[in-house]
Amino acid sequence: QTSDWLRANADKMARVLYHFGNSPFHQYMFSLLADVPGAIVLHDFFLSGIQAWREKTCVKPYAWTQALYHAHGYAAVHERYDSTDSNSVKFKYPANLEVLQQANGVVVHSTYSKQLATQWYGNALSNDWQYIPLLRAPSHKNNTSRQKIRHNLGLNNEDVVVCSFGMLYPTKLCQDLLKAWLASALSKDEHCILIFVGEAPSNEYTQTLYNMIENTHARVIITDWVDTDTFKQYLIAADMAVQLRTQSRGETSAAVLDCMSYGLATIVNANGAMAELPADTVHRLADNFTEAELITALETLWKDSSQRVALGQRAYDEIRTHHNPRFCADQYAIAIEHFYDKAQTEKQALIHAITALDNYTPDDAECATLAACITHNMPSKTNVRKLYIDIAGMQRQHTASHTHITTPQHLLKWVIEPPQGFRIEPVYFNSAINQYCHAHHFTLKLLDCPTDWIKDAPIEATYRDIFLAYKLPNIAFAECNNALSRLYCSGVQVSLIENPVTIPPDASCDSLLSFMKTHVWQPNEHPSSSSSKTN
Repeated sequence: QTSDWLRANADKMARVLYHFGNSPFHQYMFSLLADVPGAIVLHDFFLSGIQAWREKTCVKPYAWTQALYHAHGYAAVHERYDSTDSNSVKFKYPANLEVLQQANGVVVHSTYSKQLATQWYGNALSNDWQYIPLLRAPSHKNNTSRQKIRHNLGLNNEDVVVCSFGMLYPTKLCQDLLKAWLASALSKDEHCILIFVGEAPSNEYTQTLYNMIENTHARVIITDWVDTDTFKQYLIAADMAVQLRTQSRGETSAAVLDCMSYGLATIVNANGAMAELPADTVHRLADNFTEAELITALETLWKDSSQRVALGQRAYDEIRTHHNPRFCADQYAIAIEHFYDKAQTEKQALIHAITALDNYTPDDAECATLAACITHNMPSKTNVRKLYIDIAGMQRQHTASHTHITTPQHLLKWVIEPPQGFRIEPVYFNSAINQYCHAHHFTLKLLDCPTDWIKDAPIEATYRDIFLAYKLPNIAFAECNNALSRLYCSGVQVSLIENPVTIPPDASCDSLLSFMKTHVWQPNEHPSSSSSKTN
């Protein structure tokens, strides 16, 4: 069925489960998840690659920019447009928060993904995520068919075949493996062969691999892309495998589990989820292993066939026990029911219930009030605090003593270099709706970034946030007093600066936070006698 069919029949679906990965194949799910809530299986923690692809191909203009801002604030957006290397920004920021917040629940295949979620967004977001092993059915080798398969692949029965499976890519450390192979004793033995089984993209990295192979007499083959049957044939034909990784984005390597399911002795390094594989089921190197360590691992398993067989058997048993379909299916059933029970009392369910009400058509003001109430009672599950700064103070005040308050140059520095655990949100008071609004356009122009992808919407401050307001001669304090009082009653720390304050041009945002602690405002204080007054 199509996604349009699911939208039309969503009310008939008892449960919906999405499989989200960092791939263009999953691009349609972003809008679908917003329309049809469900639980998700997160195959890749980082979704920055697919978000950048959606933006570049205009599937959704500014998709990556919006995801960066939502998850990481203006600093990430600035890097996206200021950096000459967009890949570095994709590797740095997950850009996945909106998907995680929309999901009824999240299934991950490694605890490493949960660690990444805690690192980026705090415990509250991921403490209810469920770990379920990536499903793999164990396979069975037949010595007779193995000999025939080897013959068909051009391999001899006496060959020691070492394979690395998956696309040839820098994060797979293919060049590191090839260098170690060429420096090892295996490369000098005519019966040893290294085979890279996977697509070889036409790029500089792959060309370097071909050049390295051409300059040696060792037996090394790059198959390029192969179909599923041929992929399985190499798994059957191999004696051992090497699956290396770096810069994990929270993915679980299906190729490693494929090797284990075929009973292959497999060398891995402790990067990302591979660090969680039971120590007796793989030959595990340190994450940042040395070439000498990899050579030792290759030569050890090459020389000791009994060790290879024993390691492969333990790997096979691990797949049969903890990754088999029945075991994983039972875990999914439990997790999905738990997610749906919990979702009945959470924000998404409330919003959908309100939108389903008959004859309820609130105006913009009522929608804004309703949104503020929902935000206050059901704040987003993230540990990132917001420091709201009123841009009414973003001007130089010339007085007899030439004192001044914060300037756009201050703000630019603070937005790009926010304090640890904070993101800076410039705001302004909108008298038309009697609320403070995000100063998106003002800030993005300051950062020299596009402005047409976001509107200046009302802020959604929570009890963990801090608000810096200004009492300036040209601002009618009474107009914004009620708005500040509402923020205060929501638990927001409101700091008020009433007179021009000298702040050094190179002042850090941390120093501003310390300064604000001595200028806390309370709604029962009259501005002229407030303890926040500056001398």
